[in-house]
Amino acid sequence: MAQIQQLTTNAADVRLLSFTVDPRSDTPPVLAKWGARFGADTNRWFLLTGDQSQLLGLIGTSFLATETNNPFNSMPGNFGGTERIAIVDKQGRVRAYFDGLRVGTPAAVVAEMDQLRKER
Repeated sequence: MAQIQQLTTNAADVRLLSFTVDPRSDTPPVLAKWGARFGADTNRWFLLTGDQSQLLGLIGTSFLATETNNPFNSMPGNFGGTERIAIVDKQGRVRAYFDGLRVGTPAAVVAEMDQLRKER
C-alpha cells in the first residue's frame, strides 16, 4: 500500500483504505503508529477501525470471504485473503483484486486504475 501511495502521489482521485480485522487491538493510536511507520499520507490513506461487529460485517459482505473450513485460521472473523487489495470504483463496486504480497502488485494496481479512468 505504501508503494501504491507513492505511485499515485499526483492522482487526486485515489483514496487508499486499510481496514483492521481486529479492532480490539488496532485502536486509533495503534493504527496511527502503524501508518507513520509506513509513511501513510493521512489525507489519502485511511486506516479504519470501529465497532467489531459492524466492521466485520462490512468486510465480509464487501471484500473478503470467510474461511469456515480452515481450522488453522486465527484471523478475527475467519477471513481469508486479508493480504488482498481491492480496487473499488466511484460507484462502490469492487472491480479487481490483487495479491498485496506480490512484488508486481503496486504497478498492476496503478495500471488497473488507469484502465478504470479510461471508462469514463
